[in-house]
Amino acid sequence: MLFSATPSGAEGCGDNIAGDDNQELLRGVSLPAYALDAVWACRTALAQAARGESDGEDLASLLSDYLDGVHGTDLHHLIDALDKVLAVLSLDLPAVRTLLAALVLHPTETSPEIRKAVEAVLAAWNRAGITS
Repeated sequence: MLFSATPSGAEGCGDNIAGDDNQELLRGVSLPAYALDAVWACRTALAQAARGESDGEDLASLLSDYLDGVHGTDLHHLIDALDKVLAVLSLDLPAVRTLLAALVLHPTETSPEIRKAVEAVLAAWNRAGITS
C-alpha cells in the first residue's frame, strides 16, 4: 500500500485519510507486489549503470544525455530520488497497518489512533529524508 501526502483538493485515485477539517492528509493506493518488484529491478539496473558495470553501460549512455538535457540531473540523483520512492512504497510499520485497517473498516472515521498513525508515517518519511 502506498501512502502519499497530498494537498486538499488533489486529483487522483485511492482511499483518503482526512483531518478534522476534511483536508486530505494521506492518500492510500494499493500496489501489487510485482509492481514493487519491477521498481526495485529498475533501481538495480540504474545502480549497475551508475557503477559502470558492463551490464549497465548501454543504459548509462542512453540516460545520460536525457537526464542532463531534459531534467538537469544525473544518474546518481535519479537513483537518490528513486530510493525515496522505494522508501515510501516499502514502508512497513505498525502505523501503516493501522491506516490500512482504518481505510478498510472505517474509511470515513478520523480517530485519535488514526491521527497518531498518520503522524508516525510522516515522521518515518522525515527520518528517511522524505518531506510531505
